[in-house]
Amino acid sequence: MSLVALNSRPQDREAFRLVAFTFRLLNSKLMGDDALKDPTMAAVVAMTQYERLRREYHKALIHLKGVQRMVELQGGISLLTKRQPGLAQKIFR
Repeated sequence: MSLVALNSRPQDREAFRLVAFTFRLLNSKLMGDDALKDPTMAAVVAMTQYERLRREYHKALIHLKGVQRMVELQGGISLLTKRQPGLAQKIFR
């Protein structure tokens, strides 16, 4: 779906505005001390799912690769599964 199509109806404009805000907020988290915290990782997982549901698979893959790197930097999926099983479960979806 193009940005023009997404931005054609009032509710679509609001959705686009909120997604853009989410990306800005998430980018600021990724640039700071919160980059490897669980809520930040959960947000990246959510953006992965959002893009997948929109059938924007190439964008979802970019987010998924970011999640993979975040997991690696935290000690791997086995450690994350023990420490945060709910978050690990969301990643496996």
